[in-house]
Amino acid sequence: MVFLFTVISVSLDAYYAGISFNLGEKLTLADCIYASFYTLATCLIASALRNAASGYTAIINKAGGALLIAAGIKYLTEAYYGKKRTAKALFKPLCGRSRSESVTLMGLSVSADAAAAAVALPAAPPLLCALAMFVFHAGFLLLGGITAKPLRSFEGATVAAGIFLAAAGTCRILL
Repeated sequence: MVFLFTVISVSLDAYYAGISFNLGEKLTLADCIYASFYTLATCLIASALRNAASGYTAIINKAGGALLIAAGIKYLTEAYYGKKRTAKALFKPLCGRSRSESVTLMGLSVSADAAAAAVALPAAPPLLCALAMFVFHAGFLLLGGITAKPLRSFEGATVAAGIFLAAAGTCRILL
């Protein structure tokens, strides 16, 4: 039961990221699966390095928060400057230029807490843990995208997405 509650609780970040991402740009099922593969990979790596990584779970969570803040800043600058100028000039080294790199950033940011949970769950078999995190992250990303779909038509949705992602990242770092 602890395992299931842990998997669901670390997947809630994926739900919020799915909402925020879909406010800024369209989130597809393929995007959710692609982003969740980062969760699968980080959970497998964290499980394999459980003993070495156990002292670094706080740093892993803070790195995920920093990625959420970067995504939030990207959306805010896109809303202010326009998407083309932002991607090419302002955040090229940080967020990249293509849509797949934005999905990668989202996948990495939501996988950080899953990796920390994989380290903290030594009783769970590593493959089971990684697969459960993958399935729940993909599901919660998709659910978040579906939740935000009606809101995409509102002007300022990109600003809301940026503020929400930056706030979520800041909370993860500070708390």
